[in-house]
Amino acid sequence: MPHHDLPHELFLAEHRAAVQEFARAAGEMDSAAWFKPIGHEKWSPALITEHVTLSIEAFTDDAAGRAHMAVRLNAWQRYAARVMYLPRILRTGTFPPSVRAPRETRPSSTPHSQRQAIESLELATQTLETTLAAHPNPVSCKLTHPYFGALPLTTALRLLTLHARHHLAQLPRRAPG
Repeated sequence: MPHHDLPHELFLAEHRAAVQEFARAAGEMDSAAWFKPIGHEKWSPALITEHVTLSIEAFTDDAAGRAHMAVRLNAWQRYAARVMYLPRILRTGTFPPSVRAPRETRPSSTPHSQRQAIESLELATQTLETTLAAHPNPVSCKLTHPYFGALPLTTALRLLTLHARHHLAQLPRRAPG
């Protein structure tokens, strides 16, 4: 069965689990590493967490009828991205390595504390769920992705889940001991 035919609640539950796993890992991080970039020209865990939060908030705003992320590609480029990249991302959970985050999801220059960033992430997830529970017709809901255009709600939720897992893999792990 194609994933867009399943109830969106299953995708919300999967997203919630991915965010909880991300939040747990972020909370268990050594606080000294929180503001330290994970590599050359890479974000810190604080900024990664903010980026994940902003991504959830952007889709929430769209579902609530507020502003959505600006589409960055023309129709032909969106079609190519939907054919060449979207199926692979949904199948493997692997995102193209050099794609820049959309403006709306780029973190600020003043990262939050570990506790505050995790609380914001959890609140964003709860707000998304509340917004979708109040949506008049989630089956026909489409959310705007900057590179893929209008996506069915379940596809957008799947992308958010994979996005959280993608960034979870980037977080440094506390050494055992």
